[in-house]
Amino acid sequence: MSADASATKPSLAMFPQEVLEHIVFFAATDNFLGPPAGLLPFLTLNHALHEMLSFETNPHLYARIFSYKYDLASAVRRMGADNLPATALAEELRRRSIILRQFRNLVECKAGRTQFLDTMLWTAYLMVLESDGKNELQLREYAQINTWLKAYWFHPSGTSGALRIVSDADQWPDNTQQMSLALWLLWFMLNPGTSLDFEPCLHRLTRLLVSEEYAQDKDLFRNATGVLKVIALGAHRVSQSPSRSTSVR
Repeated sequence: MSADASATKPSLAMFPQEVLEHIVFFAATDNFLGPPAGLLPFLTLNHALHEMLSFETNPHLYARIFSYKYDLASAVRRMGADNLPATALAEELRRRSIILRQFRNLVECKAGRTQFLDTMLWTAYLMVLESDGKNELQLREYAQINTWLKAYWFHPSGTSGALRIVSDADQWPDNTQQMSLALWLLWFMLNPGTSLDFEPCLHRLTRLLVSEEYAQDKDLFRNATGVLKVIALGAHRVSQSPSRSTSVR
């Protein structure tokens, strides 16, 4: 092939910007669940494409991807569309991609550092409150948040310390913001569709403990029984809604 023919070889960077963005959008959203992994091949192909599609230079593309993957209507009703610019949605897409991956990788669900725990719990809690279906799917199916919550609450070295606490008859689980958020998430994820009906804790506890997932694991069943009975009996000691002094959004 001659040098002239090589120089005119078609490239994605030669596509009109709008056409290229449509191609990249469909690649990024081909898999609904999880971060937009389909973006990576385009961003790493060459410098010209990276300049056209990077987070810094094209926040509108990332805002479109966020709107496809997550529920937005509740936030728009509460804050107004003018207060949710493309740059804010793009940043939220990046933040949620990191946090959902942390849940999926079981970060900080067992005793140790809790550098990210507050942000993780608040993000998941707000995602559930704003969910019209998409947010819940991301938490359940991609982040596998139920696996994280089981480890947090019922593993012997779970970050909640609940098993250690209930072994002491003179103690109740601490009424901390983290415990409150994690308990609400456990209820939300347990019974989809009726998360906010304030059904008595003992009724929810019964459904949880007879579910196949818990009944078939004797250790998990025993640990969950010990922890949640104490929490249910001490529900009068726990705030019904977590207070929030600072924003993580």
